Parts: sequence; structure tokens; C-alpha cells
Amino acid sequence: MKRFEEGTITIPYPWVEGDPHTIKLITENGIITEGEIAAATLTPEPNWNNFLNYGFIGFYVGIVPIALGLLWYPFMKRFKRKWINALLALTVGLLLFLFVGTLADGFEIGAEAPAVFQGNMVVIIGATLTFLLLVGFDQYQQIKQNAKGHSPFRLALLMATGIGLHNFGEGLAIGSSFALGEAALGTFLIIGFTLHNITEGIGIAAPLLKTKPKLKDFFVLGTVAGAPAILGTWFGGFIFSPIWGALFLGIGAGAILQVIFVITKMLIEDHKKYNEPSISWIDFSSFAIGLLIMYFTAFFVKY
Repeated sequence: MKRFEEGTITIPYPWVEGDPHTIKLITENGIITEGEIAAATLTPEPNWNNFLNYGFIGFYVGIVPIALGLLWYPFMKRFKRKWINALLALTVGLLLFLFVGTLADGFEIGAEAPAVFQGNMVVIIGATLTFLLLVGFDQYQQIKQNAKGHSPFRLALLMATGIGLHNFGEGLAIGSSFALGEAALGTFLIIGFTLHNITEGIGIAAPLLKTKPKLKDFFVLGTVAGAPAILGTWFGGFIFSPIWGALFLGIGAGAILQVIFVITKMLIEDHKKYNEPSISWIDFSSFAIGLLIMYFTAFFVKY
């Protein structure tokens, strides 16, 4: 087999379903490649039954918790201006945690790709180019609209898009866990991500507090933010590739960083408009709370 070619290796060994196995491949020049199967199971086949099962998992992990978070909107609508800004600052904290987590997940998956593809650099390039592209497009749109700034729904849609790309990575993790026979890990990830993602729905609803959105707007936002988790479970369960996973997560990180940039800029401009400090103690405290919320809910995923 030539370099960069794909191949299938058949091992004549009577493996036992449900038992752990360790596989070592030794090349003719002595290079050892080792892989561990936590619980040996048959690789999921792309049939309708598995297709629907993975789709339901993605729906439960992505769309359901986002919708539950959006339901907080009527309660948050009662907030005054300074508390709305505080909620936006809390959202920045949530997104910053997601940004760092998405990069870390991308580096972890990129490390599994062949060294020649430089998986970590793929993540960095994807994140950098996505951030610059979105910032440039955003400024072009503002110039086209006579610098009127972001509409609340557009800002919420940007946030939902960034979170959706992050949730695609979560779906990748769940789908690939089941495909690799790590059913216990996959089940644990489902529970953890579901609890973790409720806070994301609250963050998406925050920019809408200064307007009167329609029911269809919430439907669009929930779908954009949650549906990628369904695609992620299908991709991870049936056609997962480390290098593609690293690229998608890099793009997701760049999109999230651009949303952080936009919200932070909007908050600073709003404070200047009322001759207030660029960063108030309420905003700083809310930002810190957002980080801590994501940190502690991440325990349900990591442990």
C-alpha cells in the first residue's frame, strides 16, 4: 500500500462483544500504532434505524435544551437596561468558555489525524479565517445599511450560528463515541451536553430583550443553534474523519469569537452613549458568572 492510501486490515481473531480490546499494528520498519476499543461492538451501519436513532439523540442534545433556554425570554423581558447589558455580559462569558472549549476539542480531534495533515494548524487556520471573514462581511453589511448597527434578531442569529457550530462538535463526540463502542461515554455525554446547552438558549434570547420577536423567530434560532447537533451525530457515527472534525471545530471557534467581538463592542458603545465606564462592575460580575456557570455545568460532561 502506497503512502496516503486507504486500506482495510482484517484480523482473524474471535473478539468478544462487550469486552475491551487493544489492537497493535507494527509496520515493517518497526513503527507501532496502537488503538483501544473500550467495549467491542459492531460498527454502526448506515441504515434507517440507526439513522433515526442518531437523529433523535442529536435532537435531544441540541434542540431540546436550546428551546428550554429560550423559554426564559418572558422572564428576562422584565429587566431594565442595565440588567439587559449585564445579561449580555453574562452571554459573553458563556461564549468565551465555549470558544476555548471548542478550540480544545478541535486540538484533541486534530491530534488523531495523520501528522502530515497538521491537525492543530487546521483548527487555527479555520478559526482565524472564519473570524476575519465574518468580521469583514459584518462591516460590509453595516456600511451597506448606513452603519445602523446590528438588529437584535441579527445579533441573536449570529450567536445561534456560532453555538450551532459548537453543537456540531458535541454531536461529533457523541456519534463517534457510539461508533467506537464507548456506549457508556456516549450516554454520559448525552446527559452532560443536554444540561450544559440550556444556558446557551438563555444567551441566544438575551439580544432579543430590546425588541418584540415573533414565535417564528424563536423557531429559527432554536433550529440554527440546535439542529447541527443532529448533523454532528450522523457525521460522527457514520463518516467521522479527524481532519474534517478539526476543520469544523476550528470554523465553529472562529464564529463564536466573532460573536464575542460584536457583543463586546456593542456593550462598550452603549456605555459610552450614556457616559458610563466601558466596563461596569455589574457587567464584570455577570461576565464572571457566565464563565463559572459553564465551568460547573461542564462537570456533567467531563466527569
